[in-house]
Amino acid sequence: KVSGIPTSGIFLLVGDTKVGKTTLAASFPNSIVVEMERGRADRLSNARVQEVNNLDEFGEAMELIMSEDSIKTEVIDSIDALATRMAEDIAKAAGIAFLGKVQKGVDNQALWGEFGVNVRATIDWWKTSNKLFILVAHRRPANIDREGVVTKPAGINVSGKGGDYIAQQAEMVGFMGLRVLGGKAQRYLTFRGESDRAIWRSGIKELNDQEVIISEQDPYGCFASLFKTQTVAPKTVLAPAVKKSGGKK
Repeated sequence: KVSGIPTSGIFLLVGDTKVGKTTLAASFPNSIVVEMERGRADRLSNARVQEVNNLDEFGEAMELIMSEDSIKTEVIDSIDALATRMAEDIAKAAGIAFLGKVQKGVDNQALWGEFGVNVRATIDWWKTSNKLFILVAHRRPANIDREGVVTKPAGINVSGKGGDYIAQQAEMVGFMGLRVLGGKAQRYLTFRGESDRAIWRSGIKELNDQEVIISEQDPYGCFASLFKTQTVAPKTVLAPAVKKSGGKK
């Protein structure tokens, strides 16, 4: 457990579509959004955005951003899209349409191994920096059997064991959702697990098992409010009374 607003490490921000994940991430001070999803950069009019179209451009952008001191927070939008690009490049080099496609002379197990190595290397590289990485991810619902038992916890849309590794390495795993209360939509960020086997949790004590409403006006301020503590006024201590004897001190 650590304490205080995070300035480094990995924040895995999970949620369904159009709940404000990227807007929240982009509101962090001194941030830049590396846009991996095609045709989505224009929606972030008030954010600093670097759009990339392939893994070569992604690598070049990472090199520049990692060496830029003015950038403190890097937003990857989304980690799903980045993993998909990695898988597509590996499949293309192997001459197949996608990873997992059975084809004579293709060792799918080796290809999945290569994919896993690429995911782990990327995450490990990010964790060596003194920057905060916010990885926007889309939720993969939990698998529940007929008896209501969770057979596979909710996770992220990253194939193979890559998604599990990303979640394990993240200092924070939060879920952002949308609910309607009193006829009004309410966006919220939670670090409370949906079940004993959910991945939402935090290694930062102020966030552990916490939930906060995220406003459109000040998303980051809502997140930062979880770290504010009440200032307790110091107690007034009275000086001991002076004993008198015979009218004299």
